[in-house]
Amino acid sequence: EAQRKPYNDAFAKDKKAYDKEFAKYAAAKAAAAPPKRPTSAYMLFNKEVFAANSGMAATEVAKLAGAQWNALPADKKIPYEKKAAELKAVYEKELAKYNAKHGAEKEE
Repeated sequence: EAQRKPYNDAFAKDKKAYDKEFAKYAAAKAAAAPPKRPTSAYMLFNKEVFAANSGMAATEVAKLAGAQWNALPADKKIPYEKKAAELKAVYEKELAKYNAKHGAEKEE
């Protein structure tokens, strides 16, 4: 153990410096990332269905959510569509800021 001590001490010192530098790198990389796309009205509805049916298999809940969404009248979809429009507006503002800072890049 005494023979390892100098190496372990050097490793600990280097590891600390590495962690500090990596934290800077990760923060810079996260800040440079484009904003994530907004959630659609269907996916907002889907989240509620999944939360209400958490005991079922994911495939079954997905089938159920799809069937319920298709059967849902247009007036019942309005709250989800409004929320999706709000999220899209926020996304477009963030995307405009990102494009102004980083230049417009092709979006896939």
